Amino acid sequence: MVIREGDPAINFTDAVVSGSAPYGINNSDLLIERNAGKKIVVPGVIFQHSPLIMLSRADSALPVPSDYVGRSVMISGDAEAEILSIFRNESVPLDAVRFQPHSWDLEDLIQRRTDAVSAYSTNELITMKLSGIEANAIRPLTYGIDFCGDCLFTSEKEIERHPKRAAAFLRASVRGWEYAMTHPEELSEPILDRYSTRKTKIGLLLEAEAMKELIVPKLVPIGFMNPGRWCHIGDTYVALGALDPAYTLDGFLYDPDKPLFDPLPMRIGLAILGAAAFASILYIAALRSFNRNLAREVRARTERLEAEIERGTRRERKIAASLAEKGVLLKEIHHRVKNNLQVIVSINLQSEGKEPSFFRELKNRVLGMALVHEYLYAGSDLAQVDMDDYLRRLVTEIVVSYSRSGLYVRAEVCVENVALAMDQAIPLGLIVTELVSNGMKHVYRERESGTIEISLLREADRCRLSFPSRQPAEA
Repeated sequence: MVIREGDPAINFTDAVVSGSAPYGINNSDLLIERNAGKKIVVPGVIFQHSPLIMLSRADSALPVPSDYVGRSVMISGDAEAEILSIFRNESVPLDAVRFQPHSWDLEDLIQRRTDAVSAYSTNELITMKLSGIEANAIRPLTYGIDFCGDCLFTSEKEIERHPKRAAAFLRASVRGWEYAMTHPEELSEPILDRYSTRKTKIGLLLEAEAMKELIVPKLVPIGFMNPGRWCHIGDTYVALGALDPAYTLDGFLYDPDKPLFDPLPMRIGLAILGAAAFASILYIAALRSFNRNLAREVRARTERLEAEIERGTRRERKIAASLAEKGVLLKEIHHRVKNNLQVIVSINLQSEGKEPSFFRELKNRVLGMALVHEYLYAGSDLAQVDMDDYLRRLVTEIVVSYSRSGLYVRAEVCVENVALAMDQAIPLGLIVTELVSNGMKHVYRERESGTIEISLLREADRCRLSFPSRQPAEA
């Protein structure tokens, strides 16, 4: 087999009808040519949706057909039906659009010598994207125009003389397309090696992806044809005046597997159908009896299942009530611990003959533990302490405890979304208490103002505590 590359100068239909090529690929205009007297037959369709689009630069602001009033469009003869139908369906007067003959040079669009061109979503649209130029594509399908694309066709003479070859050609073509859609990477190599290097490998793979959207091989068998779709195409041509309203599909669609009519098999089929109908009546009677028994069993099992669900619901309610009681009990424990620690804090700092600084430090340590229990008691989460509020209040309380006349110390605390469990929050609070207390005792002993900065930041699975006058400590 010799595969000849298409060219705008070649009339594919005439080449096949004349016998210079037994098979060809063309678009839905084949229906017009068939009804014009050309003896062509379509064995199968590859693209379930036409690749034809109306392509423009995105910066030309032409997203919908109504925007094309007064604008120029290069259109090819084989694209007229779909493009013109878009404007007709959107009530855009055709004389309001400046149509131009197609130059087949994409540079005319890129260099703004025209506003739009008829193109293919599998070719020019990809070229624009690879060139880095944003493009806008209007698809006929969006406006109710759903034509086929890449239709395999041959002549009636080929079908009559070589029916087996025609059937084999269709099967081979379908198998080839099926393989191409599942192995695009593999097939891109021989295309570049043997046929054409106009496109890069990336361009070929993007073209294959665009084809999948039109072929829809996962939903429709490749080569499938629906006569109703062809009637839709024919009616569209009629509306444009390109086809006689009395057009016909007779002899146009070829099915190599379609059997010839034979009355004997029909009579045998009717007899079998009668016997099957009698057997069906017996089967239906038995099935109804079975269904009644099955319905009773389903009802019984449903009742048992509902009872089990009700028992499970009652168990879940008991568990929830028990958990609520434990939560209340745990809150009460935190409340009492907090109160007891507050009692310790309230002890007179001058008692027992100790130095005031001793009691101040003792108070601050106890305060750090009391605050943890206070936050756990007051919060909705009994397991986690919000370190932002906790450290801000703790540092402020310690700074205030060391206040004296003429001393002004500002506390700046930076905590980024850190919450710790009680067994981590209490030791960290004691560390902060020591750091701030030492800072107030030694750094601000003779100073009148300053700033104490504390930061607690999360780093992966740990937290970093930073204090300016100390090396960073990890918690």
